[in-house]
Amino acid sequence: MSRHPEWCALGAGCALGEHRAAPVAVMALGSAGVPIATGELTRVADPAGRELAEIRLRVALPPGDEAALVHLTAALAELRAVVDRLGGRHEAR
Repeated sequence: MSRHPEWCALGAGCALGEHRAAPVAVMALGSAGVPIATGELTRVADPAGRELAEIRLRVALPPGDEAALVHLTAALAELRAVVDRLGGRHEAR
């Protein structure tokens, strides 16, 4: 991919053939108005021209190892469901 797509933010990756849009940030607030999750979604085109969505997510965990593990397990299940709904495939690890 030699030309920049209209949405390309013209970053350093362009020289390597990867084009990236400016990320879109989101934040979820809890009942007390405190952030409980933040995320970024970035449109990316790889050197072969395939378009991808890069998603970064940070979610607050409850205190304690056991509670955090339960929360992480639920988050993984939800993420797998989202990937499935979007038509992707994942492998169990």
